[in-house]
Amino acid sequence: MARKTRLQTSVETLEKAFQAGTFDPAYVQHVSKLADDAEKTAKQAKDTIQNFMSDHFSDAVVRMFSVKGSDTGTVSMFVGERHILKVVRTKKVKWNQDHLIQVIATKKDAAKFIKSSFKVKEDDYKNMSDIDRDVIDAGRTIVPGNPSFSIEERKETGE
Repeated sequence: MARKTRLQTSVETLEKAFQAGTFDPAYVQHVSKLADDAEKTAKQAKDTIQNFMSDHFSDAVVRMFSVKGSDTGTVSMFVGERHILKVVRTKKVKWNQDHLIQVIATKKDAAKFIKSSFKVKEDDYKNMSDIDRDVIDAGRTIVPGNPSFSIEERKETGE
């Protein structure tokens, strides 16, 4: 059985305290800091692993995608006797907006396969005149995101 980390033990203690209806802001802040540190360390570890894999297997990956005849998708190869390295290259498509606008202007049924969306930057919205804001307000909906909580120490005001 693996030994528990300090973070795991602290989270269990925190869960028990919450279940008992107690709340110690300093301890919540402590556990939150432990979690942030663990998250940072985990990200560094993942980045190190990805960088090593990319450096070590880059030539083989180029060959495998070449054989596949595609720059994206999934390829696999054996590494060692019992492991398979799986490489996934996602696809990100970028469209030339000027070209699509020309297609929409010249092709009657373009709306069947070309989707468009319009946005207004929030800073631009805030800097608009009241008249302009009134014109576009009917098309603006604010959808609140999920709340994020943190505990911070209060600064002494010296009074």
